[in-house]
Amino acid sequence: MTATREPLPPSLEPSEISEKRAAELMEWQREDERARRRSFWITLLSMIASSALGAVIMAQGWRATDAEIGMIWVSGGILVGQGLILAILVRAWLRAQREE
Repeated sequence: MTATREPLPPSLEPSEISEKRAAELMEWQREDERARRRSFWITLLSMIASSALGAVIMAQGWRATDAEIGMIWVSGGILVGQGLILAILVRAWLRAQREE
């Protein structure tokens, strides 16, 4: 007595992806990974640049001869540097939220 197998429904049948389609999917995956890496490095370099800008503004405060003006420059440098870093991080977070 041999058992007869019923055919599997189409949703459970194994599917084969053509080599061309698999290559396309791999290329899309590599492209997506490159874009993510590029976004990461741009964000990192932007944060370093904004920190440097804040340091340059603060340096003007150390050069000032008037103590009050010097403190304004130092405070302004801190605010500019940290504010730009915050804006860069929020922008990167919003971009990541849109991509998901």
